[in-house]
Amino acid sequence: MNISLGLNIMNIAAAIEQLRIEKPELYRTVVNQGVMQERVRVLAHLNVAGMYYSLPEAVEAVAAGMPATLVTGEVIPYTLLHDHYAFIEDERDELEAASGYL
Repeated sequence: MNISLGLNIMNIAAAIEQLRIEKPELYRTVVNQGVMQERVRVLAHLNVAGMYYSLPEAVEAVAAGMPATLVTGEVIPYTLLHDHYAFIEDERDELEAASGYL
């Protein structure tokens, strides 16, 4: 099987279709792997953002493709996400305090 993955989107789409036809089991495996990775990314955002009352921001981050990366040796899993959503929560709290909302 000769699959050329050039920079052209049409070439990539054609290569994916060729893989689907010629190696359907491999194609299913690759697709399932991608689905599982995306599920982990989305759930990481939603779970961490939920701790900081930042679900609307999590939806925006997921839609924008923001990664959710586990770093080896992290004491708290998804430290970068915790930092991101804690920052959002802190900004929101400051705005609410300044407006007299609290």
